[in-house]
Amino acid sequence: MKVFIGWSGNVSKHVAKSLYEWLEHVDHALKPWMSEMDIDAGDAWRSSLDEALKGEDTSAGIFCITPDTESAPWMCYEAGHLAALDRRVIPYAVGYRRVGDVPEPWASRQVKMATEDGTREIVVMLCKLHSGKLEVISKAFEQFWPELDKSLQNTPKKKTVKVRPDPEKLDEALKRLRNIEAILVAKPVPATPKKRVLPGVRRRSASNRVSPLPWSLLSPDMERQLESVRHVMDSPELERMKEALNSPEMERTKEAVRKWQAQLAPTMAQLEKLKLRMPELFGGPTDITDESRSEDEQDEGEDEEEPNEKE
Repeated sequence: MKVFIGWSGNVSKHVAKSLYEWLEHVDHALKPWMSEMDIDAGDAWRSSLDEALKGEDTSAGIFCITPDTESAPWMCYEAGHLAALDRRVIPYAVGYRRVGDVPEPWASRQVKMATEDGTREIVVMLCKLHSGKLEVISKAFEQFWPELDKSLQNTPKKKTVKVRPDPEKLDEALKRLRNIEAILVAKPVPATPKKRVLPGVRRRSASNRVSPLPWSLLSPDMERQLESVRHVMDSPELERMKEALNSPEMERTKEAVRKWQAQLAPTMAQLEKLKLRMPELFGGPTDITDESRSEDEQDEGEDEEEPNEKE
């Protein structure tokens, strides 16, 4: 019985190759098929792939899915082809914490994790498909499982990059640029001596001449900061933010704010006029400070008249 093994990416390829070499030891009735192993150089790979998928002896397919390759086009095509022929499609989850993390369309099939229990269930199911002896297969599984487990433990792991929000990236880029500017201002760039031009050598024009950055002034940490700043400034997230700021939706929002301000301007003017007329409407003094100032002046005048009366 032929078992199709689908893969995509380095991690998935490593697991698929390990399964390919391991299944024949556990169950001699199984004949694994993998494009990396069964398509020779110069073969018509597309016809070989279709033949392996459509073959009558192909009863099941094991697809080594990872979080990075779960939506790989070719692997989805192969799984859909087998599903259309009513063949077994077995998602073999690698790098997931639990089965519930596997997305559609793989979640519509019974997913098995790349563990001892999950692998045993797959082997038992394949044994039932070709009516093999379950006791013999179980003993062989116990014998050869440590070999597959060791290979799975040595699966290459992809480096995960922490994705931070765009404002945080921009703030960090601005901070690092200011630090670099402060260093360059504190230590000015020395003037580079003029280079002699040999006879017959054409000198570059001033428009094409680029002054090199004085890397000698920067420490290794600052060089890494510059590289990080370049990575942030060239990131697609920054380009998407610029496009969003210049998008038609943003222009319509600005236009709506301007209209709202224009409608609100007459009301604000009326409120200012009403504020100026408040003393007049309530019959109070027009300027309290002027009234208090006049009373103080009268008191000072009375104090000045008293010495004259004594004279």
